[in-house]
Amino acid sequence: PPLPPSLLNMIEDLDLVDSFRLANPFSKDFTWSNTSVGTRLDRFYIPSNLIHLFHDSFHLTVSSSDHRAVVLDLKGEFYP
Repeated sequence: PPLPPSLLNMIEDLDLVDSFRLANPFSKDFTWSNTSVGTRLDRFYIPSNLIHLFHDSFHLTVSSSDHRAVVLDLKGEFYP
């Protein structure tokens, strides 16, 4: 489903970037699904001025949940 207008406005106002989409621009991967529908309910947004710290983002299956974890990997001063 499309994002609610209030969330879209916040993303735009704060100049945020969807980290998973940054790493996977064409992926159709989901963080939650059932037998008939899947969606990316779980997300990390990062400020666009911190994109230089971005390294990767992906989904990870967790056996104890019906959601997949969103992993955000950032580069930093001590983590090249």
